[in-house]
Order: sequence, then C-alpha cells, then structure tokens
Amino acid sequence: MHSYIKTFIPQLLAVANGERAAGAKAYMKNQFEFLGIATPERRLICKDYMKQHVLENTGELEVIVKELWELPQREFQYFAIELMSYYKKQWQPSIISLIEHCIVNKSWWDTVDFIASECTGKYFKMFLHQIVPVT
Repeated sequence: MHSYIKTFIPQLLAVANGERAAGAKAYMKNQFEFLGIATPERRLICKDYMKQHVLENTGELEVIVKELWELPQREFQYFAIELMSYYKKQWQPSIISLIEHCIVNKSWWDTVDFIASECTGKYFKMFLHQIVPVT
C-alpha cells in the first residue's frame, strides 16, 4: 500500500461512526461498506490532509487513486475523487483513463455523479480536443 494512503487511513478510522455507517450502507442498497463519516467532516479531513501532504510526484496519483478505489469503505473512493480533482492543474490528457477506471469500477450513482462534477466536466473544459475522441 502506498505510504500516502497508509498515513491517511488512520485519520478517517479515528472518526468512524458504526451507526451512521449502517445507515449509509442501507441507503446505498447494501452495495458498499462505509465508515459512517458525515460528508462535511470527511471533506474537511480530506482537504486538510491534501494540503499537509502534497504529492511531489503527481505521477503517483494513478497508483494512489486505484489503491483507494480498492478499499472497501466508500469514503476512500470519495477521497480518491477529491484527490484527482485537487491535482487538476497537473492533469495530462491521459488522466481520462483513470477517470474512466473510477467510473466503471464500483459504479453507483454517488461516485458517478461526483466524478462528473469534479473530474469529467473539468477534464473536457481543459482538453476540448478530447471531446470527440473520448465521447
């Protein structure tokens, strides 16, 4: 597991809420596990973490995102999306394959909608010439 993730996991585990996790899992038709962290709290933790732990090599982004995507709790997939979006200034056209990976794996409305607003739309605004070849 990438060291970036190893140091992040304990921060979310520290605020996990089993009762809220059970409710979130039921709301999502038992498709995914959850830690039970409210969205505003999770976003604050993620934002602070990204500011304090800057990726010197954004080439590692794909490995980190894919490893986060494989973790069972949904909050890690949400963090992966936020992480991709956070580094959008460093995106290259090839990031579309990582965005696609996240759309087609563990697909459900929550992540697909989040990816559309945080990544896909921003990608096509940055790389207009990719609209026809990709879509």
